[in-house]
Amino acid sequence: MNKDAVREGFAGCFNTYSTEAVAQQQIAVKLAELMEQHVKDDPKVAVEVGCGSGFLSEQLLRRYSSSEWIHNDITPSSEAFVNLISERYAATNTRFVVQDAEKMELPESINLFASSSAVQWFNDLDGYFARLAKSMVEGGIVAISTFGPKNLTQIRDLTGNGLDYITLERLREIATKYFDICEMEQEEINIHFVQPVDVLRHIKLTGVNGAFRQCWTKGKLTAFNQGYEAFRTEAGYPLTYHPIYLVGKRL
Repeated sequence: MNKDAVREGFAGCFNTYSTEAVAQQQIAVKLAELMEQHVKDDPKVAVEVGCGSGFLSEQLLRRYSSSEWIHNDITPSSEAFVNLISERYAATNTRFVVQDAEKMELPESINLFASSSAVQWFNDLDGYFARLAKSMVEGGIVAISTFGPKNLTQIRDLTGNGLDYITLERLREIATKYFDICEMEQEEINIHFVQPVDVLRHIKLTGVNGAFRQCWTKGKLTAFNQGYEAFRTEAGYPLTYHPIYLVGKRL
């Protein structure tokens, strides 16, 4: 994973991400709803990585504003969004760390760890889970969403580029080494566009283009538009998101 490409892809796009990333916002809301069924008390120490423009931060701080929070993102511009949310819910015991989450030092005695639409960028999820589990209290809750193999399948089929997404089965295999699984499910979310070029615009404005290193010549753009006709439906040109949700309890 080229983390510099990830950082560049998201840098400067968070304003448009807030309006364009409708699937990611829906995913954050659902993850929080699954999580809160298992968080009985306000967590003393809580960590969120990959905050982005704060879709999940909004859900977390609205519920647990009194917790000690450490927020993280690889892109510096994320901090301003999370700070505004913290102010909105009078969450005063918060700290923001700008860093690659896989390199960030974790605090001790974590009660809640959450991350939405971010860990698909990790190079070593198994290793991260092992380190995370050592930093969590017994019974602490981990709540994450990531993406499965059908994510952005139309783009991958036409360009040959994209991430190697994890399957639900593989994620379960990794997670069960360190956590009791409380909730685990997946779904497909299809967003429809008027023209194929609108799909590319959406990818750019949500920052996901860091996963698709493509030089769009006139010829390639024409071929893309023609190829996307195969996916057309009565609702328009679809783009598929394939979220996987995991809520677990530290063993």
